Amino acid sequence: MKNIKEKRPQDPVSRIEYMEELYDRGLKLIKEADENPLAFLNFQSEIEKLEQYYGDERWKNDFALDEQGKLPADLKRGVLSEDGLYNLLEENKEVLKEVKEKYKDDPEVSAKIRFLGYEDFKKDILKNHWKVFGVEIYEDGELAYSFGDTKDNVYPLYSCTKSILSIAVGIALDQNKIDLSKDSLYYIPEKYKANLSKEQKEKWEKLSLHRLMTMSVPGFPFRAPDDNYMDFSLANEDFNPDEVSFNYSNICSYIVGVALTEALGEDAWEFIQKNILKPLDITDATCSRCSKGYFYGASGMEMSVNDLSKVGLLLYNKGVYNGKRIVSEEYLNKATSILQMNLEGGYGYYFWKYREGYSMNGKFKQKCYILPERKLIITYLADIEDGSNVLRDSMEKHVLGL
Repeated sequence: MKNIKEKRPQDPVSRIEYMEELYDRGLKLIKEADENPLAFLNFQSEIEKLEQYYGDERWKNDFALDEQGKLPADLKRGVLSEDGLYNLLEENKEVLKEVKEKYKDDPEVSAKIRFLGYEDFKKDILKNHWKVFGVEIYEDGELAYSFGDTKDNVYPLYSCTKSILSIAVGIALDQNKIDLSKDSLYYIPEKYKANLSKEQKEKWEKLSLHRLMTMSVPGFPFRAPDDNYMDFSLANEDFNPDEVSFNYSNICSYIVGVALTEALGEDAWEFIQKNILKPLDITDATCSRCSKGYFYGASGMEMSVNDLSKVGLLLYNKGVYNGKRIVSEEYLNKATSILQMNLEGGYGYYFWKYREGYSMNGKFKQKCYILPERKLIITYLADIEDGSNVLRDSMEKHVLGL
């Protein structure tokens, strides 16, 4: 059979001839799918052209021309048979399901099936005009798929910053430079505690750094009204240190970030750059600070998609990157386990439980999913403020096959 032309013709007769070639080829490959699954799978992008044609005004206009007798009598026009084209598209869906099930253990075929799923995820993003900057998907530690701007620019991470702070805390623990059993004020400089009442100090001293890292302190507001986080946080009287329940607050990670700086005797951001970013070959990341000059550990970092994936690879490889141990496996096992239950399924040390793995999350759909059992890392940075789960739902459908 001759090669199908790549350029889509615009005049009705040429367009029908082009679609007819696709239609005939589709019928043949659907029948042969059981014996030749790769050819069938490779043709799915052409099937999509038929689906688009059938679903828009071009097919309706061509059908109307045929009804009016305005098309050449000898023109092959099976594609204008409504039932024929509809049946082909429906049969293709059924056969695709059968091929996916039958060949799920065939490495070459299953790789192609996964790629088609990744492409469908991209198509959802483009079709719905979701503001996604870039996507990367890793299979067993190797980049398998990328889309959009993954390397050229940095974008806000929002609360993914907390997860990077957690890794820094883990490194400090490995070096015996911080103790998470200490109370929340233990490392805070005296000058910031001087004006606290005895009762307020006692409340804070009931909270360990472990409690702050698990977001298990009810009553804290989500954030301070400005960048004076130190004074606002310490003066807050609404939290309840005696009750243990999940309450997501930037105050918790801010205080941990301050404690890290003071425990280290070194600026936390400089520590992160030296011990995490440099070993991961991340050079363009940025951070924000509070009015007192401390690294704002709750949010404020910016990275490229690819750089956040590098953090995901570090986690996937249990604390090792390019053969070098960065943070202990023991710490990561604890940090990514369920230390505090919540409605989302559980929370660790600034990591969210996600299905059989875990994730780093930012509030406007900044995500890095680490799924060791599936051998997958899925990273995307977006700017979607509507609070919906449509992007995650699409990822789960097309990438995870849920």
